[in-house]
Amino acid sequence: MSEVERALLSCIAQDPAVIGSEVLSVFQCHNPFDDDVVRRIYHAWSVSNDRTIFNAPAIIERLASGSVTLDWMMEVRSVINAEPSTANWRQHLAGVREGYTRRVATGLLQRALHDVGDSTDIQDLLQAVSKDLLNIDVQKETNELDPRAAVDEEIERMSRGGLSVGISGIDTLLGPLEPGEILIVAARTSVGKSLLVGNIIR
Repeated sequence: MSEVERALLSCIAQDPAVIGSEVLSVFQCHNPFDDDVVRRIYHAWSVSNDRTIFNAPAIIERLASGSVTLDWMMEVRSVINAEPSTANWRQHLAGVREGYTRRVATGLLQRALHDVGDSTDIQDLLQAVSKDLLNIDVQKETNELDPRAAVDEEIERMSRGGLSVGISGIDTLLGPLEPGEILIVAARTSVGKSLLVGNIIR
């Protein structure tokens, strides 16, 4: 099991609401993991009804109903305990993204080599491959907010008397923050309080 993949999945398990949603937004409908066990656990979580939690019993039950006979309870526990802190999750994400991009690029090039024999126009084939290679960067191109649009939206929200925290789920739950309002973020150790507040500040 790749250590960086295991570490990122562990971070998702510890803070699925923030880290999990970010990973989902980066990779969209793709499963970025190469290791079979990590892929299966990530998939079981990503298709669950509530992805703001990492419901280990439900995930284990879903995995156990599949055709692969493994001790899924042991596998899921080992993943959850792989990385005790979520502090380095962006580094883990970068490592997983790099591996994913390399695999996709390799697949595209292999397909191109296969198609060379069938293609009558090599120039068109090379242009198509070049375009595909440029598009495999799974940075949040379409999902990433245009800074100007974000500023305009924030100005509009402030004119209505409130401030967005920048996380749609919290905004929906609490509504715009009013001037002078104090919110207390409380939870047990190492569940992502600092990460959450850091993302709000960012």
